[in-house]
Amino acid sequence: MAAEALDSCYTNTERKNIEELQNHILAFTKSVDTLKTDLKGKYTVLNGGCHKDWKPFRDHCYYLVKEKKTWFEGERFCKKEGSSLVNVKDKDENKWLQSQFKDVKKFWLGITDGDLKHWINTVDYAPTTYFNWSSGEPGNGAENCGVFYQGNGKWHDYPCSYLHPFVCKKDVR
Repeated sequence: MAAEALDSCYTNTERKNIEELQNHILAFTKSVDTLKTDLKGKYTVLNGGCHKDWKPFRDHCYYLVKEKKTWFEGERFCKKEGSSLVNVKDKDENKWLQSQFKDVKKFWLGITDGDLKHWINTVDYAPTTYFNWSSGEPGNGAENCGVFYQGNGKWHDYPCSYLHPFVCKKDVR
């Protein structure tokens, strides 16, 4: 009875327009469902928004390059990928890195003292604020680039000309 009363409020033209609109909405919904099915597995924003082979953590993506390169070559490679060598911000990130990338024993970090005796990161060249140096590190001399030891998560400094794997890091956005 209420439906009949409501129905009588509309003219035939209005009823026809409402029915047509409902049919368009139904067709649109079916089209969206079909697109979702068609695109599934083709274009995904899974993996935390990171590209294939990159690992997500917080708002960043990380990529291990097993090919050994100098620190400078590693940084150049990362820059081409829109990233930079990994700079560790805190203890949690350090632990996460240690739990990942177990295929290598050590890798370059995105920190250098560049003969200045204070360590900076390669993202914005600001002073590094978190460190996890191994006992006796950093050493003196011509060891100006940071290396992450996978086994214990500790850091060492090495000559930048040595060859090591490296990890690139970039923002998800």
